[in-house]
Amino acid sequence: MNTNIESAISAVLTFLKEVPLSASTVNLYRISYITIHKFCHHNGFTIFSENEAETFIKFQQDRLEKGEIGPRHFARLRRAATILMNYLTDRVLKWEHLKFNQRWLSGSYETVIQKFEYHLAQSFAPKTILRLLSVARQFLFFWKNSAYKISKA
Repeated sequence: MNTNIESAISAVLTFLKEVPLSASTVNLYRISYITIHKFCHHNGFTIFSENEAETFIKFQQDRLEKGEIGPRHFARLRRAATILMNYLTDRVLKWEHLKFNQRWLSGSYETVIQKFEYHLAQSFAPKTILRLLSVARQFLFFWKNSAYKISKA
């Protein structure tokens, strides 16, 4: 697609208004696209393909790890970058659940997640299950990585 970044951002924001999303959510994406545009300008990117999107996401991941941005802001920036990249590489714009680098637990932790997923499936919609599993997975990663530190303290 031979579209510059500014017009692509405009097209994506128009698409997001039609999803429909609330005005406040679209505004949060607008802010995300301002961040992406500034990053592209600062780094001399005239396109925003997979390589540029990965560079942007890695930069934002570093900011997240330094505590400069929060996890929700990072997630929105990552999603906004992915949507823009898809648009600029001739992919169809659609609003869908995107999975990013899902980490897998080992051994008994993964068994707990699988059992939890089974029980959630009895009562919740698929997107709710994904969200709850994500939170449980984050907690178990925290628990696994800090259990030794906690018990030795």
